[in-house]
Amino acid sequence: MAKDPAFLFYYQDFLTGTEFMSLEAVGAYIRALCHQAHKGSLPPQHMKIICNSRDEIMSEVCEKFDTDKGGNFFNKRLREEIEKRKKYSESRRKNRLSGSKSKKKTKKHMSNTSLSYDKHMENENENENENKDIDKNKGVKSKRFVKPTVQQIHSYMKEKKCLHPLAEANKFYDFYESKGWKVGKTPMKSWEAAVRNWIRSKEVKGVIDWQ
Repeated sequence: MAKDPAFLFYYQDFLTGTEFMSLEAVGAYIRALCHQAHKGSLPPQHMKIICNSRDEIMSEVCEKFDTDKGGNFFNKRLREEIEKRKKYSESRRKNRLSGSKSKKKTKKHMSNTSLSYDKHMENENENENENKDIDKNKGVKSKRFVKPTVQQIHSYMKEKKCLHPLAEANKFYDFYESKGWKVGKTPMKSWEAAVRNWIRSKEVKGVIDWQ
């Protein structure tokens, strides 16, 4: 597997952790982290080169690192983040492989199923077409919803004896306009029915007075 070319960099943690470090030490620190991500750990001689052989910089940077049994430097937090990223990537890879196998099985199953239902579906389509023809002969057409105007809602509310029909009509219009004229997640079929439900709910809550 190719080496991961990246690691998560938590800039707020980094800024907090390097707040009192010199600029030279911060630069050496970030370089050391990058070298660790590439190599796994840093031998003392490499760390010395990164710190430009300056003891004061070496001292600041090494405070951010632990040493393994071989005396090599490593940042514990970075090692943990790299390991977490590795496990996450491996988990995603397995999921993709599993999903690919599942899709192949499903495709094969659906192919076999479709063969057995071809004739059945032909009959269903024939029946459906016949029903459509019958509907056309009868002149039956499905009613398409048309958004009402505030004036239409106002008139209908007056018909239903609402004491404040204009105010309620504006509220009703603004409410369903913001919802895309849907009742829940379903497109509205009858705004008159929605107005009646609106009136009933207001009546139960005692918001509207009736004549």
